[in-house]
Amino acid sequence: MFQIGTFSKLTGISIDRLRNYDNKNILKPTFIDDISGYRYYSEEQIAKANRIQILIEIGFSLKEIATISTLSQIQMIDLVKQKRVKANDQLLTIKRQIALMDYAINDLQKKDEFALSLNIKKIPSRKVVSLRQTIKRFEDEGMLWEKLSYEVNKYNIKFVNASWTYAFTHSIDLVNNEIDTEVQKEVSLIQDDIEDLKFKEIPQSLVASVVFKGGYENIQKIHDYVDKWIKVMGYKWNGSPFQIYYISPAEVLDEDGYITEMCYPIIK
Repeated sequence: MFQIGTFSKLTGISIDRLRNYDNKNILKPTFIDDISGYRYYSEEQIAKANRIQILIEIGFSLKEIATISTLSQIQMIDLVKQKRVKANDQLLTIKRQIALMDYAINDLQKKDEFALSLNIKKIPSRKVVSLRQTIKRFEDEGMLWEKLSYEVNKYNIKFVNASWTYAFTHSIDLVNNEIDTEVQKEVSLIQDDIEDLKFKEIPQSLVASVVFKGGYENIQKIHDYVDKWIKVMGYKWNGSPFQIYYISPAEVLDEDGYITEMCYPIIK
């Protein structure tokens, strides 16, 4: 048998860690001298110590290791497979973080005005009342909001508290001056459609998001920036882009006070 100091050198496990393993019933000494209090380990325990080190290396906690001795071979295989799946998920996350860092570094070096402005987030599901029509110019969107406001007041439709507004651009036909546009506001209840007003539930969506303050003259630049980002980062479009108006022209006159979030549905 080996004293704890010798066993520590043979296994590469510090004395403090060996004592901790003893306390947690992971690797207990074969014998403890009642007089000196010295801990002694057997030759057979070197292999067990190495196994513990390997399990720690592949991501097992001490609590998990303490219970492993009771597992069958099949259970052990399943447990290691689960660890592998988790480790692979972490690897994908790290690779994504590195790619985002590289993109941010490139933007910052080019002094791009949208550097560090794009975020990936989930937009929660929501119930909405919707009005969809074709307009000739982007600025004509205001007429849709006026019509939506008139109709919801006419039929006494109730919005949810702190209801923000959403606008979708489904398609653009510049040749015929046709812009398929939909405006939405959140409501508390879904009800039957009323004339041009449609009620529906919008599912949760993953989006690339850019929030900006001020007028809308840079929206095309944002479109171009996000489109490039989506391609470079390996995402695909997953629906029509839309805007969330947190503070809109209906609330403030000065465009410097507008706060808008551009959302681009994406999927890997």
